[in-house]
Amino acid sequence: MEGNGLFKKLKRPGFLQTRENRSLPPGYDVAVEEYSDEQLGITESYDSLKYDEAYSEAMDIDGSSQSRASRSQSVPEARDLPRIATSRLAPIKQGSANSISKSKDPTGLFAISLPRHPVVDVIFLHGLGGSCYRSWSWAHDRANFWPQWLVSEPEMRNVRVWTFGYAAALAGSSTTMNIMDFAKDLLFKMKYEQQDIPIGSLPLVFVTHSMGGLVAKKAFTIGLNDKAYTNIVSQLKAVIFMSTPHRGGNGAEALSQLLQVFGMSKDYVKELASNSTFLQSINDEFTNVSQDLQLFSFYETLKTSGVGGKSYIVDKDSGVLNLQNETSIPMVADHHTISPDYVETTNPSESVEVGKLLGIDATDLARNSQRFSTRFRDGTCHWIHHHQWFYNWVEKEESGPHLLWISGAPATGKSVLATYISSVVRRRWNDPSCHYHSFEFSDRSKRSASYLFRSLVFQMARWSPPLRIKLSQIAEHFGTNLEGISAAVLCERLFGNAMTDPLELHSNQFWIIDGLDESEPGAVQTIFQCFKALNQSLRFKILLLSRPTTDITMRIKQLPFKSTTHMLSTIDTYDDIKAYVEEVVAVMIPKGVATRQRLVDKVLTKASGNFLWVALATKDLGENWHLRSNIDTILSSFPTEMTPLYARMIQKIEKQAAPTRHMASTLLRWATYSFRPLHVSELTIALDSEFPDLTSLEDTISHICGDFVHVQNARINLVHETARHFLVNKNASQLVSLRSADCHEYLAILCLRYLSSTKDRQWRQILSTAEIRRGSISFPNAVANLLPSTYGFLVYASSYWAYHLSLAKPDSEALRNVVCEFFDNDVLTWINSLALMGDLKSIIKAAQYLKTFIKAREKSLHKADPRTFQSDDVEFLKLWTVDLIKLIGKFGSNLLPHPSSIYKLIPPFCPANSAIRKLLRTGHNGISVSGLTSADWDDCHARLSVGADESASKLIATNNVFAALVPQAQCLVVWSSETCEELRRLNHGEYVTEMAVSSSGQLVCTSGLNMIRIWELSTGRNVGSLTKHSDDRVLTIAFGSSEDEVLVGYQDHLIVCQNWRTQVITTAFRVVLMGDESGNQGLRCVSFNASGTQVAVSSRAKAVEVWDMPSRSRIHRCIRRDEMTHTEKDIFIQAEVIKWHPDSGNLYILYHDTILVNWNPVYDEQSEHLIGAKVMTLSRCGNYLLTSDHRGAVRIYTTPDHSRSGAPEFSVLYHLENQDFVSDLAFSFDSQRFYDLRGSVCGVWEPEVLVPAERPDAEEDSTSVSGSTWDGETIKLSTTSTSGPSITALSCAPRDLGFCCGRDDGSVAIHDMTTGKRLRTLPGHTAEMAIISLTWSSSGNYIASGDESGRVLVRKLALPSAPGGKLTVFKASEFRVKTDGINQLLFSSNDKYLLVSTFSAETVWDVSAKKICHTRKHSSPRHLKWIENPKNAAQLLSVQAGKLHVFDWVEFADLTPDTGLKLVDSTQAMSTKKHGLEQDLDDLALHNPYNQELNVVNHVTATKDTRAVIIETIPSSGHERDRRKKRRLELFHTKDLKLAMGSALSNPEILLDNTIQGLANEVSKLVGSYQSQVVFFDHQQWLCTWQIGTSVSGHQKHFFLPKEWATSEALSLVVLSELGTLLCPRNGEVAIITNGLKF
Repeated sequence: MEGNGLFKKLKRPGFLQTRENRSLPPGYDVAVEEYSDEQLGITESYDSLKYDEAYSEAMDIDGSSQSRASRSQSVPEARDLPRIATSRLAPIKQGSANSISKSKDPTGLFAISLPRHPVVDVIFLHGLGGSCYRSWSWAHDRANFWPQWLVSEPEMRNVRVWTFGYAAALAGSSTTMNIMDFAKDLLFKMKYEQQDIPIGSLPLVFVTHSMGGLVAKKAFTIGLNDKAYTNIVSQLKAVIFMSTPHRGGNGAEALSQLLQVFGMSKDYVKELASNSTFLQSINDEFTNVSQDLQLFSFYETLKTSGVGGKSYIVDKDSGVLNLQNETSIPMVADHHTISPDYVETTNPSESVEVGKLLGIDATDLARNSQRFSTRFRDGTCHWIHHHQWFYNWVEKEESGPHLLWISGAPATGKSVLATYISSVVRRRWNDPSCHYHSFEFSDRSKRSASYLFRSLVFQMARWSPPLRIKLSQIAEHFGTNLEGISAAVLCERLFGNAMTDPLELHSNQFWIIDGLDESEPGAVQTIFQCFKALNQSLRFKILLLSRPTTDITMRIKQLPFKSTTHMLSTIDTYDDIKAYVEEVVAVMIPKGVATRQRLVDKVLTKASGNFLWVALATKDLGENWHLRSNIDTILSSFPTEMTPLYARMIQKIEKQAAPTRHMASTLLRWATYSFRPLHVSELTIALDSEFPDLTSLEDTISHICGDFVHVQNARINLVHETARHFLVNKNASQLVSLRSADCHEYLAILCLRYLSSTKDRQWRQILSTAEIRRGSISFPNAVANLLPSTYGFLVYASSYWAYHLSLAKPDSEALRNVVCEFFDNDVLTWINSLALMGDLKSIIKAAQYLKTFIKAREKSLHKADPRTFQSDDVEFLKLWTVDLIKLIGKFGSNLLPHPSSIYKLIPPFCPANSAIRKLLRTGHNGISVSGLTSADWDDCHARLSVGADESASKLIATNNVFAALVPQAQCLVVWSSETCEELRRLNHGEYVTEMAVSSSGQLVCTSGLNMIRIWELSTGRNVGSLTKHSDDRVLTIAFGSSEDEVLVGYQDHLIVCQNWRTQVITTAFRVVLMGDESGNQGLRCVSFNASGTQVAVSSRAKAVEVWDMPSRSRIHRCIRRDEMTHTEKDIFIQAEVIKWHPDSGNLYILYHDTILVNWNPVYDEQSEHLIGAKVMTLSRCGNYLLTSDHRGAVRIYTTPDHSRSGAPEFSVLYHLENQDFVSDLAFSFDSQRFYDLRGSVCGVWEPEVLVPAERPDAEEDSTSVSGSTWDGETIKLSTTSTSGPSITALSCAPRDLGFCCGRDDGSVAIHDMTTGKRLRTLPGHTAEMAIISLTWSSSGNYIASGDESGRVLVRKLALPSAPGGKLTVFKASEFRVKTDGINQLLFSSNDKYLLVSTFSAETVWDVSAKKICHTRKHSSPRHLKWIENPKNAAQLLSVQAGKLHVFDWVEFADLTPDTGLKLVDSTQAMSTKKHGLEQDLDDLALHNPYNQELNVVNHVTATKDTRAVIIETIPSSGHERDRRKKRRLELFHTKDLKLAMGSALSNPEILLDNTIQGLANEVSKLVGSYQSQVVFFDHQQWLCTWQIGTSVSGHQKHFFLPKEWATSEALSLVVLSELGTLLCPRNGEVAIITNGLKF
């Protein structure tokens, strides 16, 4: 069994097509003798031209015209093939082709490529009857040995390639060698191969064909248990199996017997027998030790011709291991031709990365594409070639999309037809052109529009590097993978009309979509919306297969491109179903029986084209065909419709014994109601508690489930979608009851019990071990596969228990008890498991399903006897619903890398009333957070200022950023959506009034008094500009159908569309409103629709009108109901805001009288709603309306469902009370957050109601209680209180006796260090004059505060001796300094002096004398930082970039030379001295990329042991965020300071300690020091410590802040006390975090 190449699929020349009457070329007889296919019982067949021949015959096409498939697979001449010769290619003798082909291949290990700097070893292992060169050569010609060409690929240049040969020939004498002998030989050759870099020093990959895969597995397991080879096999990272018979090969037994006839015996052939004990042993051993390997299994899907006819040599069941860390890939090939394409295949790692990006599992995709391949019969489906419409669709090159819809009744062969057409397209146009998706009714996870397009895009991206690049760019833009984005957004970004750089497709791209009617509710609408938005220049050929529905029919008619439809008839499929019936009957009745044809005719007559009916009906004939009367009786009694047929099958199950019937019912529950088809191994574990001694689940299913359930690809499925419909809606059996609510209750309880820890299954310990292992193994992502492979039911139970809960009986006490017990004891381990598997979205989904269950239970409780039901569980579950949503929003980015943080690090930061916080045991010794008065989750995520004296007017939001327009400041302030950190300010250069963001979120345009500018949001770069077209005011601005177009609406009625790149004006006209022909009124509102083809306008006293942009004409006019009688001269109520609904085309018009009109302009239908709003906006999805009234109260409404009649109108979902007027509102990109502008503050809000309850499946039957009680969300009042004055300064008392904070209203207060309670307010500062500096003396006896006016107050106080004692404050003394900003306040350690540092001077205040004793002015502004000399309290250190000065406190005299003490990098200083260079240090600085003159000191701290001083410098100019990125950390030892002070040199210097270099890259905020450690926040908001003198990489992480806490403003004020308590400002309060550094 030889493999003809892993990557290069080459068609053999004509003389090798068949063996009948062929004449072999000279020198080929030797190869034939060694690889005699006749001995193997195989006649090779090449099917690559079958389609071309069949197509030519059916369509009367000239067969001499070579197809693209045959052209692409034609064999190039040897001289045209690239060759890379290496130094180790000696085994391949160079010479004529004849001489090469005559020589036999050797055995052993041979190097093919030996790069100078290898990074990985790849070893090829051939199969039975193969050899080390010819098995990997086209046509067995060693001149075409393609592995030597691999190094020509850029990705493979540093790959060391080997081939291994072993004596596995079929010809020759008998041998007792076996697979174990071959494996040991391989290990020996690898160990003793003489190389500078031995095999086993680099990562290792095996590429295997057939039996070679078994040799590889055995070598791996032997090596792990043999110390001599452990170091080699431990380097194995991946194995590629090509048609490897893991469970034996078909025909192996017959081959072994044939060899015995000729007097030969070969043990390795005997070992290949199906399910042999030897193979089972290999599989068991390998499965137990292969969890960390990446496995790829290619399996054959075409039968191989042999003496006994065609058959699979290695079928899929044998060719796939069914392991979680395995990717199985079907190949359109037989056992000999199986191989990925060398030219067009992608790097497997690239496919894996693209799969992660799109949330697509390649294994699932392969399984989906091969679902119906086994049902395909040779010769079927050829009828389609007789139709011209099919020829046009598959053959013709067209300039735009072309959709073909084939519809038909259930079970008429549509899916098999889709598989056939897929194979036709692949053979006709090659694999990269064909992309297939089949909706599975039983797998809800793959029935969405989003999954469809992600699946299609994944298949395209595997073959298209430009598409992979584009996907990476989109993912980078969204800041996450693409699994969560909608289908519409994905298609818009890749294939939409609006894209300025649409994807280039150099050939037809075929999308084959089967089972469209089985997609989830609403998916069809979304799919056709995506089709309509396709760029008309893209050559997509789209095939849809489904049942005929009115919805699909109407949507196809609305497509803007070519479409063709065909309804399947019994005439179309007659030959196919006849062949199928004949095949089925042939199995039951021997050939020659007279009744055989009569039976075929009768079955055909009753089948009416239904393949499923044939399969089920003929089963009863298996034992009853002997008498004609029996056949007639069975067929006459057999129902012709599917419903009575299914009822008959249920009756068979009812007749089984009670235990068997119960087991069958249980299996039917899983098959019918599981969220997705379960793997056999998953279901076996799920059933273990009830049926622990199952022998063979697959066999049990086939025997007791009445043909309702079948196992395909090791997954449990119902036989057909119609069977599910019957079992859910029409099954009246009492003995086999499958009531939806009961079944979902059973499944929910079973899942929850599996997730609950038991004595034998301690989840926390299991997960902890897995997390530790994740940090140590080579492939960390393998843990996501490791857990499911070990605990097979974990993924399903974790992901879908809540789905079953939402559809279960809400009044079930048994279910209530299990759910409450789960949330009391096991919810955190469940969160841990999902985080460890990287699946946080299932937590949000569970919260949505939990909401559905709670709604149903609440309704049930209202009707029930209160004495029977407890209501406290509802409130308990409500708390958890909110917690789960908030948990992911606030801690998701920390949970993924640190799943175990859910136990101790996250709960302390949750509010006191949250369910997760209550899980902390009283008196726990972990992290403690206090000081915040809010006991509930705060909907306010952040409050961000655009500037104290500024006011913002407009808001926009994309997925990555949100931005506010600040007119007076002439700029746009841009913040990060993830961190709420200010990223940049875009300076327009003049007063700005309007802005808009493009649909992709990449561009934003701003409009000023004279110019319109276009910006790139990701970089802040100004990429274009336009001069305004009118002197009048711009009312609105938007991007058009293309992002190159800008639409502008002016107050003077001018409407303009202009290309900002080319400056070409494509449209310009003035709208003339009825009754205002002169245009004197001026427009009030202008709003463009999403496509830029229509514009809605209104003036001060006129009705709203809609104008068509291309024709520049009025097309609709909105007259309110009470204005129907108005004439054109009458005054109409003024429209204030106009918004287009994104999907329906309706307009939402908010009038001056706060009435909202929902208007459909096409049908001129409207409804009025009093909402009392002045400002409004719509979410991107169109599901939510956000409004604000004149008092500043915000409301969120659900919008009407325009696709359904009788849907509820606008319903209030959320209400937020606030007293400040709102100038603008915006939704986030995902509609789960909103923003508001109130004066200078932008509020970021995350109400949990924006994560709605999950609507139950529309397909569930009416008995599902949860499904019948759905009524949408209910109103939620925000618990967020308006924040008080912001904290602007913070200082901590010694010994943690309290802390003091100053605010922007001029107030200063002392607070308790334990509870945060305010102990005393310190009056004295002017109201509304912000406190900008605050310090507490080291003795605790004095507090000094400075405000922005330069006023400084010094207060003496008497601290209590212990927490809770009395605090005494004495009268303050005060003085003023020049008001150019107080930079620092610093007390001397003896409390005698206070230093006040400003940018222009330093002032020393005598505390006891209450007077200024020293003033030192600067000739120019300086940014200095001061600390007391750690070794001498009588001295001060003044630090600036690159140098420091030493002052004494008493005289405030500079004790250092004028130039100060130079801070010199020790490496540079040593280099200078080493070379004897008399180079001035100032000159040396000029050559240093770190320019001291351009940097300022941002922070200085001394360690508590007084041994070291740490300095942080940042650039003196630029945006704050960019400055922090360029920070530099320096460290010097105080002993070196003393030496420098005593130096006699004219320019003394202090050498910096280089051990701190590199730490700056880890630091987001330097906090200070603790004992002898540097304390800082890293870029993930972790509080970290670094022990001075150790490796930077060894810094320790302690805990992290919630991301909304870690704003730049908050982190700039964070204080660490001397006892390790962290104080962090939060919404006007201070969070007190204790025990953090002990954790």
